[in-house]
Amino acid sequence: MNQETASKMENQAYHNTVPVQGEELERARLSVFKQERDVLHYFKQLEGLRLITPYSMHKLLQDRIDTYKRVPVDSIKRAFSNLKNAGKIRKNGVKIKGDYGRSVNCWESVK
Repeated sequence: MNQETASKMENQAYHNTVPVQGEELERARLSVFKQERDVLHYFKQLEGLRLITPYSMHKLLQDRIDTYKRVPVDSIKRAFSNLKNAGKIRKNGVKIKGDYGRSVNCWESVK
């Protein structure tokens, strides 16, 4: 891993709720970094689309990148939360009916 990636990972919010250390913690942080990078990449690719939710992003990632077939939607929700806290994405005021019949916020990238 290069220094730039390591530096960015230090600032990523991996929620270490089950205390892990060493290489396992490093892998978890790298996974968070990659997920946030990929989510942000597709936000930029889908610029102008107003119906992006964590669920639709999860499906898009699963369809395009095989490793996301094993990633739970909660990881994508965490990536949305971290990117929101970093000021990179925001809710756009649109809500749609989600997979479970409840309203879900839609998101957009911050320019």
